[in-house]
Amino acid sequence: EATLITSANYPFAGTVQGGVTQTSLPNPDLRWELSRQTNIGLDASFLNGKIQFTADYFIKKTENMILAAPIPGSTGVSEAPLVNAGDVLNRGIELSLGYQKAEGVFHYSVNANGTFIKNKVTSLGIGVPIEGRFPDADGAVVTVTEKGYAIGSFIGYVTDGIFQTQEEIDKHATQPGATPGDIRFKDLNNDGVINGKDETILGNPIPEFSYGLSLNADYKGFDISIFGQGI
Repeated sequence: EATLITSANYPFAGTVQGGVTQTSLPNPDLRWELSRQTNIGLDASFLNGKIQFTADYFIKKTENMILAAPIPGSTGVSEAPLVNAGDVLNRGIELSLGYQKAEGVFHYSVNANGTFIKNKVTSLGIGVPIEGRFPDADGAVVTVTEKGYAIGSFIGYVTDGIFQTQEEIDKHATQPGATPGDIRFKDLNNDGVINGKDETILGNPIPEFSYGLSLNADYKGFDISIFGQGI
């Protein structure tokens, strides 16, 4: 990975001079990720091929995962270097089932499929979680990559209803800026104050289950197709 630079201005001898500045740190030891995958599958058909069934179990381990390493602001650069930071495990099962009728003047087929998947970081070589932030100026942390959880898991406060009155706010753990109508957050560490110590992993962006369903039919030159999918 190469060092990036950009144009910048510097004060020199009482005047502004043009120049360049470094915006990223290089990593000459960066290397390719390594993935190993194992699949175990089953294909079956029944009633002379009218019913088709497929099942596939998979497990995939990726080593030397490429991530942006957290760096202190004292480095003076805005872009963190890419490093081989850990390992991640994906495992799940894919299923599909279909039926087709080809005899006579009315033909149709129905097909359904589903995929279950689990994603977990099994090692994080840099030793600390990697935070993902909003692109906004507030720099709020919204995701974290941490050992034992999925990549890019969402982090935040646990909601606990809506403040209805000022009296509820006064009885609740101190939540800065709260007014009636605001979301109430849980004081997870029971220290009487709502702050960053009460943030926890809320979920992840990787669907645990995805599915699809399709229907095709035709009758004397007329046909129809319907397809749906979801996660």
